[in-house]
Amino acid sequence: MKNPIREYREVQIQTASQEQLILMMYAHAIKSIQTAREAMPGKKYDVVSNHIIKAQDIVTELMVSLKMEAGPIAQNLYRIYDYVNRRLIEANMKKNPQILDEIEKMLSTLHQTWEEMFKKLGPARDVSAEPGQAQPPGPTDAGGFSVSG
Repeated sequence: MKNPIREYREVQIQTASQEQLILMMYAHAIKSIQTAREAMPGKKYDVVSNHIIKAQDIVTELMVSLKMEAGPIAQNLYRIYDYVNRRLIEANMKKNPQILDEIEKMLSTLHQTWEEMFKKLGPARDVSAEPGQAQPPGPTDAGGFSVSG
């Protein structure tokens, strides 16, 4: 039996613009961190670990999607993502919610920054549109990202 929620998410991802994909990745990493932190008091360490690893996977994908030839912005983002990944490993090993708080704040700030930048780029790059609506063709060079592979 098909899972309609999973199918909906797949369609969202397949029809999203480059900008929307970047924002979706941040949102999912943040949600994974929140879920991990919420599971800590109940000592549901399998849930904690799985969600921290999900966040790490997303941050790693953001890292490998950077176009390093784009210059200092991409290089600085790489350093931030590397730091975030190291802190997530530490949070997972120590089951430390304060580290998750720190990383959630960093990713939330980055998410807001990207969202503001995309909005300033104009209506052609409107990230508030639902995935699947008209978006500009082709990959974006915003911040040295290439989510197209």
